[in-house]
Amino acid sequence: MQGKTHITLGIATGILVMQPQSVPEVMIATIGGVLGGTLPDIDIKKADTDREYIYDGIVDSIAVAVLIILDALIGNGACQYVYDNWGPVVWCAMAALIVLAIIGFSTSHRSFTHSFLAIGLFGASMYFLCRPAFVPFVSGYASHILIDLLNKKGMKLLFPLKKRFSFNLCYADQSANEVFFSLFLGCDMVLVSVYFLKALVQSIETSQFAALMRDSFCGTNWLYIYLVIINLISLIAWQLSWRYSYREWMAEENSDKDMEKRLDFETWLLNILVFVGGGLGAILILIIHRNRPAEYNSNRWAFCYASVVFWATVISVICNPLGLVIGDICWTDERHLYIAIYLAVINLISLISFLVARNTKVDEYSYLHTFLIFLGAIGGTFGAIPVVALSKKKGSYYYAVSGFYLMMAVQIMLIGYLMMCGII
Repeated sequence: MQGKTHITLGIATGILVMQPQSVPEVMIATIGGVLGGTLPDIDIKKADTDREYIYDGIVDSIAVAVLIILDALIGNGACQYVYDNWGPVVWCAMAALIVLAIIGFSTSHRSFTHSFLAIGLFGASMYFLCRPAFVPFVSGYASHILIDLLNKKGMKLLFPLKKRFSFNLCYADQSANEVFFSLFLGCDMVLVSVYFLKALVQSIETSQFAALMRDSFCGTNWLYIYLVIINLISLIAWQLSWRYSYREWMAEENSDKDMEKRLDFETWLLNILVFVGGGLGAILILIIHRNRPAEYNSNRWAFCYASVVFWATVISVICNPLGLVIGDICWTDERHLYIAIYLAVINLISLISFLVARNTKVDEYSYLHTFLIFLGAIGGTFGAIPVVALSKKKGSYYYAVSGFYLMMAVQIMLIGYLMMCGII
């Protein structure tokens, strides 16, 4: 399978196996799952000549770096463990990981790094390097090997023996990969949102990071200052990159594959800015340039919307500007019935609308796309996803199986928070 599928499966596996109970544990499960899910493919050699693999590797590295930085800022996580235990054992474990990675890179694809031997060696190194990340790391690594068994090319599970094992069901770059990616991404969004909200609420009073973010500076707190700065950076970056339409048109007209790959790489970098809090800055640029939701840019709107809702929820939990009381959810409250009915109706409308839209040929700038993403923004994400994900058609409405997953995740978090506060 492709890297994005392994990452999403690694995260889901790491969280499910670890069952994190605090924000640092959520970060550890995510980091461990990502590292374990991607490390086996260090033996891919296409990165030497293929720009797409180089860009994907850079994006993956940036994503892991962002997670590690957040882990260090939050505290009591993987970085804190390594720091507290810094010494000969950690040095040897780190050196072992580097040596194993070099060996893995020098071997052929789906050989050493896709074997039981590699799981044992890499897992032992991670155990001594960062014990809290051991379980999600090994789980993510094992999930990579398990799903790669579906590949018809097979792998050397018993390396150094040459015999290859495979269930002989599919190839890595065909439709099965997209189906698995959509499924695992949906699982990730639900798991991360539920566990993160639960952990955030439970640890809010004891978290040093939350206390730091609430500290006052120049009449405001550090969380607000951070969001102002990151949104200014996002606004500038999106403005500097504002030649999307022209460059995409030029890439399509000239069949310039390198330009398309650079655009994808640039888009991922901008999306990372959005995810870490720069959603408002990006939305402002979209509004300034009158770039309403359409087929080609709806993912941008979905990502920005998800970022704004997510960080609004985080602010509400950490800073509590409205002074709401957060408690356990009272499942017998009749107000929950009203929100359940609303969600059922809006998702039914969304499902029907997407069914109709899939059989309707419209221009990419049609207001139909604006209407569909509006349905997702007000809660109709779940109804849209199965229609597009299970459809045999390709091309249009792709945002319903990527951007809509993020929208669904943040909506779950927001609804959970509102239920905890007794608002709905």
